Amino acid sequence: MQKQRPDRPISPRKAALLNEAVKGVNPDSFVDLGGCWGVNGGYAFHLYEQISNIKRAFILDLDITELTLERAQAYKNLDIFHTMLGSPEALAKVGTVDISIMYDILLHQVKPDWKEFLVMWAGQTAKRIAIYNQNWTQSPDTERFIEHGLDWYCANVPYPNYQRVVDWFSRHDEFNTEQGVPYRDIYNFWQWGITQKDIITTLAQEGFELVYLKRYGAFDKNKPWVVNDGMIFERSRSPAKA
Repeated sequence: MQKQRPDRPISPRKAALLNEAVKGVNPDSFVDLGGCWGVNGGYAFHLYEQISNIKRAFILDLDITELTLERAQAYKNLDIFHTMLGSPEALAKVGTVDISIMYDILLHQVKPDWKEFLVMWAGQTAKRIAIYNQNWTQSPDTERFIEHGLDWYCANVPYPNYQRVVDWFSRHDEFNTEQGVPYRDIYNFWQWGITQKDIITTLAQEGFELVYLKRYGAFDKNKPWVVNDGMIFERSRSPAKA
């Protein structure tokens, strides 16, 4: 648990996306994956204001903030778990929920990777998945950024601190004990350029139909090929069988 973390207001566009996600489906349960960083559970708490009959709710994160814990006391039937988002333990703790929230997390997932992660949580979701992701438009297929090397990464991927990226690349072969993966695979950095097409195709195979899509523009005006997409998927059938 960390004391000093940003406390930002929730984004109106992301809040509106959640409002759309619950329309007409009468959910009574949800999970907010990675819901602490920056907003300290803000989207989970916003969702509570939209739904009157929450029976089970979860916030999952490896970095649970004090503000999240403090604010969560005002909401009944809400459990907060300190866990890696893609771990078997995380899925077991949550079970099946009506709504899964995946805001700003898909492009960070390596073990399991973003596609495995999406499939895993689709299997836990009964009604809808709300995704806000920084999607990749520079090439037709999803890219693993670090496979192109440091110079390419810095030229193509939005990042806030050049030296931090350089230091990360220098430690790629070291092991991160907190996350249980090599440093190259930690979630603290952008790992993937995921295409909108690949997200839609992956979830279609799991029985989810895209029912809402909104593009909010470039994440970084200097690298306009990374765009902010809001997406809502609704379960329409059982997963496709291989």
